[in-house]
Amino acid sequence: MDWSADRIETFRKLWDDGMATRAIAAALGVTKNAVVGKAYRLGFERRRPSVRPGSAPRPVGAERRPATPAKSQHPILSLTPDTCHWPIGDPKLQGFRFCLGATERGRSYCATHAARSSRGSGRIGRNDDRPGAG
Repeated sequence: MDWSADRIETFRKLWDDGMATRAIAAALGVTKNAVVGKAYRLGFERRRPSVRPGSAPRPVGAERRPATPAKSQHPILSLTPDTCHWPIGDPKLQGFRFCLGATERGRSYCATHAARSSRGSGRIGRNDDRPGAG
């Protein structure tokens, strides 16, 4: 799919006119996701989700479904770019979690786990207790 200057100009006009992303996609012969992605890359103003025809908007103060208790929250949902991603325990067992310690910018692990991950001891998978090892 080639986004020529003319095609981008047409896209910009349709976007500025408020045309729905699905309609823009049909007009340009691309997918809705291609339209959304291109709008993001070109820095177009974000739009609020539209209400589908036939659906009623939620009244102000309407009851929402209760949030899922934190107890059942998957451990991966607690990860952020600034927390240590070092897994602790078996992911198949109850109690699995991540370290979540502070990390340096752009790093996946805290200082302790970064050192462990790059130690290069060569001992992984070796049984150094066998006779003659050493």
